[in-house]
Amino acid sequence: MIAAMAMRKLQALHLIATPGVLTTTDVVLAIINDLDRALLQAPSMFLERKATQTDWDKEFESLNGKNDSFNFPRAGDQIDPEIEEFQLHHASLHEAVQDVVEAADGEIRFFQ
Repeated sequence: MIAAMAMRKLQALHLIATPGVLTTTDVVLAIINDLDRALLQAPSMFLERKATQTDWDKEFESLNGKNDSFNFPRAGDQIDPEIEEFQLHHASLHEAVQDVVEAADGEIRFFQ
């Protein structure tokens, strides 16, 4: 449900970012704020749900060298590529907020 809401917010952000569409900085920042919350909340909810629905005996059994094609860290000090990509996109979202605030000189402004 959170992911669906985030997708709608992304669609709205794409629409208001289209040249010629009149919007204000506060609308852009509100949508980005909602996206930020969804990006933080959705992964943890997904993991909680997945953990309760997983047959752990079956999963541990499958880790006995049969699945070497998985792309996940093998050691605790390795970085998960999916987490790294998420962090990159999340940082881009924060950069976009900063750009909007700087472009508006910290005030509510109309953009078109």
